[in-house]
Amino acid sequence: MAKNQLLALNTQKLSGQCGKLMCCLKYEDENYKCMRKGLPKLNAAIEYEGEKYRITSMNLLNKTAHLANRNNAVDITLDDLRKHLKKNDDRDGEETN
Repeated sequence: MAKNQLLALNTQKLSGQCGKLMCCLKYEDENYKCMRKGLPKLNAAIEYEGEKYRITSMNLLNKTAHLANRNNAVDITLDDLRKHLKKNDDRDGEETN
C-alpha cells in the first residue's frame, strides 16, 4: 500500500501513534490505485517532445509528474503524461502495421 501511494518504505515514517502501520494507508489504497492506473512506474524511461526522459517523481494528489534527463527537467500534469503515452502507443501501433 505504501508503494501504491509512492511513500518511502521507512516504517518509522509510516507508523502512527499506535506504533503500527498507519491504518489510513489501507483506507486510501483503492483511491491511489485508481489514480495510478495507466501511469508508468517511477524511473521509467519515456520520450517526451522528442527527448528521452526518466520519470523522477509523481505527485498523485497534485496530479503532476517530474521528468528529467541530463540536459533538462520538466513538470507536466498526469493527464498530459497519459495523453502523451497514448500518442506514443498509437504511433508504435501504426509502425508495426
